[in-house]
Amino acid sequence: MKPTIIYYSLLLGLFCLLASPPLSAQNCPLQDSSQAFAAFEAAKKAMGQGQAGQAFSQMEKAKNLLAQTGCWENWTRISYNKAIMHKRAGQMQAMKNELRLAQTTALEQLPENDPWQGHIAYLFGRYYMGQGALDTAKLYFLQSRFTYKFAQSWKDYAQASRALAESSLYMQDYRLMERYLDDAFTVTQEQLNNDLPSLRKILQLYGALYYRTGDYESALDRTKTTLEIVKEAMQSRQDSIEVASYYNNIGLLYIEIGDVDKAEDYCRNALNLSSQLGDLFRIANTYTNLAELTRKKAAYSRAYNNFKKAEDALNRMSPKEQAANAAVQARIQLNLGWAEVAWEIGKKKEALALLAQTENWQKRLRFKTESTFLLYGRFFRLQKDWEQAKNKLDKALKEGQKTYSSGKHPDLARIYLERALLFAQQPQAEIGQALLALEQASEALQMKAGLAASEKLSAVSDRELLLEVMEVQMKLYNQAGQEEMAYRLALKAASLAYELRNSFKSEGSRLFLLQRLIPIYEQALAIVYKRYQKEPKTDYLLEAFQLVERSKALLLLEALQTENARAFGGLPKKLLKEERRLSRELAKKRKQYFEAQLANNAGQMDALDKELLALKRESQRLQDTLEANYYDYFRLKYEDKTPSLEQLQKKLKPGERFLEYFSAQDGFYLLALSPQSGELFYLPKGEDFNRKMRNFRLALTNSSWLKDEQKILALKQLLIAEGWDLYRQFVAPALKVDGIDKILLVPDGLLNYIPFEVLLSEAPAPEELRQPSFKTLPYLLKRYNVNYHYSAALLLYERPKIKSGRVLGMAPSYAYDAAAHASGTDSRQHHIRSSVDELPGAKIEVQQLSKAFKGLFLYGQQANETEFKKQTSKEEYALIHLAMHGWVDEERPEYSNLVFSHRHDSLEDDLLHAYELNLLKIKANLVVLSACETGFGKYERGEGVVSLGRGFMYAGVPALVMTLWPINDQATAILMQDFYEGLSAGKSKSEALRQAKLNYLDAAGDISSHPFFWASFIELGDDRPIKLSRAGNWKLYLLLTSLIILLLGLLARYFRPQSGN
Repeated sequence: MKPTIIYYSLLLGLFCLLASPPLSAQNCPLQDSSQAFAAFEAAKKAMGQGQAGQAFSQMEKAKNLLAQTGCWENWTRISYNKAIMHKRAGQMQAMKNELRLAQTTALEQLPENDPWQGHIAYLFGRYYMGQGALDTAKLYFLQSRFTYKFAQSWKDYAQASRALAESSLYMQDYRLMERYLDDAFTVTQEQLNNDLPSLRKILQLYGALYYRTGDYESALDRTKTTLEIVKEAMQSRQDSIEVASYYNNIGLLYIEIGDVDKAEDYCRNALNLSSQLGDLFRIANTYTNLAELTRKKAAYSRAYNNFKKAEDALNRMSPKEQAANAAVQARIQLNLGWAEVAWEIGKKKEALALLAQTENWQKRLRFKTESTFLLYGRFFRLQKDWEQAKNKLDKALKEGQKTYSSGKHPDLARIYLERALLFAQQPQAEIGQALLALEQASEALQMKAGLAASEKLSAVSDRELLLEVMEVQMKLYNQAGQEEMAYRLALKAASLAYELRNSFKSEGSRLFLLQRLIPIYEQALAIVYKRYQKEPKTDYLLEAFQLVERSKALLLLEALQTENARAFGGLPKKLLKEERRLSRELAKKRKQYFEAQLANNAGQMDALDKELLALKRESQRLQDTLEANYYDYFRLKYEDKTPSLEQLQKKLKPGERFLEYFSAQDGFYLLALSPQSGELFYLPKGEDFNRKMRNFRLALTNSSWLKDEQKILALKQLLIAEGWDLYRQFVAPALKVDGIDKILLVPDGLLNYIPFEVLLSEAPAPEELRQPSFKTLPYLLKRYNVNYHYSAALLLYERPKIKSGRVLGMAPSYAYDAAAHASGTDSRQHHIRSSVDELPGAKIEVQQLSKAFKGLFLYGQQANETEFKKQTSKEEYALIHLAMHGWVDEERPEYSNLVFSHRHDSLEDDLLHAYELNLLKIKANLVVLSACETGFGKYERGEGVVSLGRGFMYAGVPALVMTLWPINDQATAILMQDFYEGLSAGKSKSEALRQAKLNYLDAAGDISSHPFFWASFIELGDDRPIKLSRAGNWKLYLLLTSLIILLLGLLARYFRPQSGN
């Protein structure tokens, strides 16, 4: 359900004593007026001391003195303030009686439309609003506004107009609310010279209005403007409370828009500030919004716990505070979201109980009744209780139409969508009725159901919901046999999905949204493929290609485009320098936050939340300035780089075959392209796909079985069974074209975790199963050269080659370091440092390079993070070779790292994290990561595997050699020697690596020919040959080192893999 917004809660403060001027003479005897004033002051003093009886006695004395002399204006002031004192004392009936008396006297004794008549009416309105009697409150507010207008008391007039807008908000009459707000805004501008207190309250209500009407962008704009006004004038605790509320509301609006990164930043800051202030109401609202945010991310357990924390905060409020309308609304909102999450995690009885409790609250206050019925309807539909579901959804629609009389609101669209699902899923499916309900849902989102090319997402209130509606429409059109409508809608949905993705700027939000959009692309692909099967036209192939490309590695491509825009967008050096500074500061603070999380340091996390939000806002303002003022920068940064089929096929050479996979729920779509032709396949996964992939990776990486003669054959049989089956199922259909010798491969899903070179291109002979040797198996490697890519767009994204032929090689030392292993050391670093050991083969790899090529070669303590950053920032290299340990953090891949020698440098920790690479600009043609699992990491659907290797791509490196599992020290040294020999001979990178693997297989023994030793390395990216500058007498050195490495290879049976996480 919808999260909580608390605009209105700021406006319902306790009645307060109006700042009255001194009692006026008003032709009153001076002595009597003075005595009355003294009695009035004595009453205030007594009230402050808690002596209510004495206070009221003094008030009556003052009134009697003034009545005797006919000083009715001052009498009215005293009576008005006495009513407020009764309110403070909790004597509500006495307050009403005093106000009635004041009202009667003012009408009889004061001039017509005297401002005091307006003050009394306004206070009556506030009283009745607090009691929930909104119609009566509205009448009093109208009366007060009329009086103020006649008296030209414009400040009071604006206040009365705001109160009318507020009552309209509670009554959900949003058109009238906007009219009153416009009136208040005009008066504040023209009569009050933009009075800041009035203006900020008006803007606050505008935010509430736009939120409730679904115009989230306008609500966000108004709320941010108000926040800046409040922050500039902050003086009191109340101002801090308002800032916390604005943070919360901005976070909520970002949740609605789908920008989850910004939403979390603002909500966390709202929670921190509310907690410091001890404001339980706002703590509860913020926990509710954080629960909604985690629910949106499908983290249901965390969402459930956040709802519990919200309830706890509300329960700790006083009974009087809990009875307020704003608290009741918060309860209703909390229960609706909580019920939805409880249902998701299987607590169905609890979900229904929460809804029943919500209905009781709604008997007191009509708020979100349509949402309660909607959830009932959804729950009954999911239980297939069709009659109950229809009954509740009919009620939801009736309430929704009453609440949103304009017929335009996301909540109304949700009701129509739920009705459509009910019509489509019930035993006697009513597809026509379902499609009609979906059209109504589209219209409720302020967008017609048609497919006009002029439709834009800017006219849609909830863009993600619109795409959800379109996804269901596509399925139903297909089900109804209306293939043309399904096809047109698929193309439209894909286009809108791409437009929506481009509307977000933060990387995390774009990735989150992209993952939510993948089902749209999958559904569209299914419809396009169905047409392609009937008529294999190039147009359909092109559409499928564009759908697949728009779901691939877009964040990486955008990062490269942004770097290109910085270089060629005409930005002043001063602004570029500032952008870099902010990026570095953000990275620094994020790392500190990560470390504070690991240490469970809540105080430091709270402080960093505030700093991070300030830095992100500053960075966003700078980006907005750059994009608004430098056209070339904006163009280069955001131009659509989705390639065409023609561009890609022009890039392909004879003998090359481009294979790009899209992982769908039950299978893979595969695009297979050659220079002059192309095909589209759908390859079902089958029920046992995940098991096959696990078994195959186990067969590749379980090196411990190679030490057990009883298990070697079992391992080989597993490798053969799965390797041959996976090839037949997912590769062979695309390789039936003659003359192929090279595959350019873009894998997806679990296929990212295996090297295709080890798939078996034919079924081995039966006797092969009984031989404990792995070298004669028909690996795909023996037929094809394989070059990996993240996407076709990145394949075509060529960067200038570095002309330097120099090499940078680094081989750290991991000799025991007492300081690094000390218990006081950062626990994470201590864990990493204590888990790595020396790598003798790493030093040999770099020594080989130093004898063969010109460059800089660093060993031991010289191979540290500071030196790496220094060299890559000022020098250009044809090749960078890093022979060291890699540490993979699968849950937080941005904190995976390369482990350099530890120098106790206060500036660096000698762990080069993936997120740090994003800030570097590395000028090299190729980086070889001779470390464990540098190509392994967390798979992010729509973006690929987030690995250490990927980080180097962000840093501008066009090509990588990286690993998919822990590598063997000795085997790696052998492979690297042959690989560099091939590179220096002018071979392409992938061909040099392939030949090195083939050479290894030829020389290896039965056991050391297992793929564990040689297949972990893959080459990704730009495959063009590179120039390496030769050192002096390199041929003699290569001959000698070859003999040494051959001897090492004989020890491979007793290998020790490099450690990793």
